[in-house]
Amino acid sequence: MELTVVAARPLSKKYKYPGRQKGYVPPSRKVPGAQREKTRVRAERRRTRALMLLGGKCEVCGINDSRCIQIDHIAGGAYKEKKSYRSSAGLVNQVLKDPARFQVLCANHNWIKRFENKETVQRLA
Repeated sequence: MELTVVAARPLSKKYKYPGRQKGYVPPSRKVPGAQREKTRVRAERRRTRALMLLGGKCEVCGINDSRCIQIDHIAGGAYKEKKSYRSSAGLVNQVLKDPARFQVLCANHNWIKRFENKETVQRLA
């Protein structure tokens, strides 16, 4: 009985280095919990400042619950502009630079406005 030696296949480049594995985050990119919390608090403060700059309540019904009020583009067209933002802070930065283009609406009135202005994505039936 003769044994045949089979050469082992080389590892693919995808998994040759641990840094290329799916879900791998290098230690230099990991954010400690305390820093993550500071970043979250800072972002919440900036959003609150932007909302207060715009009046802090829905333009239609006057609700001021920060959990359901949203920043809305008065002229519409937010979808195209949103693509140019590099992060979720982009909208807040735009509000702080030029508040005349924005208003505060509650979630219900924001969706009603989107529907009436046909700003929603049309789905195939």
